[in-house]
Amino acid sequence: MERQLGINVSRQTSKYHDSQDSVWTARTILWLALIFLVITLLFWSLFKFRSAKTGPFRTEYEGRIIDKWADHTQSEQGSQPYFRLVIRGSDNQQFTVSVSSEIYDRSKVGMFVRKTDAGIEFITDESKDNR
Repeated sequence: MERQLGINVSRQTSKYHDSQDSVWTARTILWLALIFLVITLLFWSLFKFRSAKTGPFRTEYEGRIIDKWADHTQSEQGSQPYFRLVIRGSDNQQFTVSVSSEIYDRSKVGMFVRKTDAGIEFITDESKDNR
């Protein structure tokens, strides 16, 4: 008995060949929606961090300046200064806030400071007593 070895060459067609020639399958759309959701959540969390009630980038605060300091960071692009105020709030909690060089220059230890949506306001002892 002699066996013949042969290769069955048949054309395999995809079941999607005729019905879907597009790359926009349900799986692709689901992955794109998931990627969009992750990117949106990332940007939302960064925004919430930058506009938080705590941390150096607070949107609002009020208290007495108890210390101020400046330093700089080094990077490949060069040196960048940054300015900080240490504030004691009305609840005797101390926190550090980031300020611009202009605000840093105007501030003095012992002054009252308030930051709101309108901006930063320095309050003298006389005007605080009159409120």
